[in-house]
Amino acid sequence: MPTDLVSEDPAASDADKYDDTEAPVGTDDVEEPEAAADDDDWENRRLCPDGNCIGVIGPDGRCKECGRSEA
Repeated sequence: MPTDLVSEDPAASDADKYDDTEAPVGTDDVEEPEAAADDDDWENRRLCPDGNCIGVIGPDGRCKECGRSEA
């Protein structure tokens, strides 16, 4: 039997192996992106009339993906 294998301490649990000093996820210290300005754009977007296209209608009245006219 090889003697160069390192055995783990059976008393050590997985929780002991990780550092708990990191800040928890979802802290209030993180600044939110400017979602308020984008909400109006998101709510007022117009989808491409082509059912096979994933684009939205741009300010020029044409789809940004396929170029199809809104009308």
